[in-house]
Amino acid sequence: MSTAQSPGPVDRAGVQELHDALAQQQFRLLFQPQVHLATGTVVGFEALLRWDHPLRGTLQPADFIPMVEASGLAGELTRWVMQTSLVQLRAWEDLGHCGLQMAINTPLCVFDDADTERLLIELLQRYELAGNQIELELTEQALTEAAPDLIARLQALRRHGISVAIDDFGTGNSNLRFLARLPLDCLKIDLSFVLGAISDPSDAMVSRMTCELARALKLRVVVEGIETAGQLQFFSALRCDLAQGHLFARALSAGDATALLQSGCVFRESAPAEQPARQLLLLDDEPNILRSLRRVFRAQRFTVHTAVTPDEAFELLARHPIGVVVSDQRMPLMRGTDFLARVKRLYPDTVRIVLSGYTDLQSVTEAINEGAIYKFLTKPWNDVQLNEEIEQAFRQYEMVAERELLQQRLRDSNRQLECQLQRNQQRLLKEEVALDVSHEALGVVPVPILGVDASGMIAISNAAADQLLGGGVSVVGEHVADVLPADWSDPLESGTCESRRKVQIGESLYEVRCNELGLNSRGTGTVITLLQGAIA
Repeated sequence: MSTAQSPGPVDRAGVQELHDALAQQQFRLLFQPQVHLATGTVVGFEALLRWDHPLRGTLQPADFIPMVEASGLAGELTRWVMQTSLVQLRAWEDLGHCGLQMAINTPLCVFDDADTERLLIELLQRYELAGNQIELELTEQALTEAAPDLIARLQALRRHGISVAIDDFGTGNSNLRFLARLPLDCLKIDLSFVLGAISDPSDAMVSRMTCELARALKLRVVVEGIETAGQLQFFSALRCDLAQGHLFARALSAGDATALLQSGCVFRESAPAEQPARQLLLLDDEPNILRSLRRVFRAQRFTVHTAVTPDEAFELLARHPIGVVVSDQRMPLMRGTDFLARVKRLYPDTVRIVLSGYTDLQSVTEAINEGAIYKFLTKPWNDVQLNEEIEQAFRQYEMVAERELLQQRLRDSNRQLECQLQRNQQRLLKEEVALDVSHEALGVVPVPILGVDASGMIAISNAAADQLLGGGVSVVGEHVADVLPADWSDPLESGTCESRRKVQIGESLYEVRCNELGLNSRGTGTVITLLQGAIA
């Protein structure tokens, strides 16, 4: 459940209808698959609520959620959604579909009830499910209005493994500092940005920045509302984790969702296919011109894509790694220079060319000055000259692409070095902590213990050894011959140390136990233990 709008005045008749709907089981859940973009497999579902109203038919959440929240029934209905979702997860587990995650839209008012956390934990235990199989989705706007104690409650849920996601990200007013403090696992890019991502530079920029932000905060990214292959390719290139939308499947009944899982369906289109190195896009509103241009390039070693409208061209640009774009200037829906200016903002590395029999000198000059187009070519064209121009354009594109590839490899190498350095620092820190703990533990042992290196120098001594051999002063750094009786230290120096000997120190007799290091570690040297009165 998510809030579509602010709740209005309470409609008593409507509230009674809601009570009746809960009692008469008029609510049901649909499940929309979430697809892992790297593998194309279904890894989870979003639970979507529907109301089968006896008079008005099937109602979407936007039609009744405001009334639900105004009536105070949001908590009860959400708890029903949670239980029904977990029952369905358990059913899929029993069929062998293990580890699926269920995303549940959750209004803030649910967390006003202290029993929500207890209920979720009880449900997870009852149905033998892991905490990370549940993801609670809260809208960005709701989180910005949340009370401080909500963060503590979300943190408590996350300690049980339950994930927390921001739904409709980009539509609220959250700032980066606030976002970084939230106990989050996932960002969901709002549908409004997905629809314009492949044709609107602003939406594309927001989507890119959202993905970069998520990676910086170590959050997963889910993109919803994928409807075309171009949108899918665009967000795959941004390395989003999961996607959902009509391109994969609409919201399904429990039976249809089960059938999808049982079929072992893999959405092949989600995995990027191998693409030819050189790809050319031609945009012209006259199909005859496009056919003629295809004939010009038929002997060339590159793939030619054609479009008669800007929307078709944007879809192709999103789906394929196009290097060179050739556009007519005078078209009914958009001028070629305007189209190429948008292409520049969306795909700045492309080489953009106008091919037109109509010369609008001012707009072409402005486009060239602003870098929107690389060249202006005229119709009718010379086949040989046009092929040469396109070849030169591809060389320009490949030179830029090669430079960027080298820069990317350099960035990747730097990141790998940083990661390795961080791992080394973490390992050293752990070793230092372990060494400190060992020293502290050694210090409280009441038996004198010495660690002697291969040269005979004392490297480690505990408090008992310092008291016995140094009068309370540390003997670390001393040679073993200077602190132990000569008749015992001589064999040690000669490498013939016996495992046990007795030695007189002061008025007491000690058994000296000697253990060589290096059998189970990379260390070298000897550990000496002195046991008072151990030998009769």
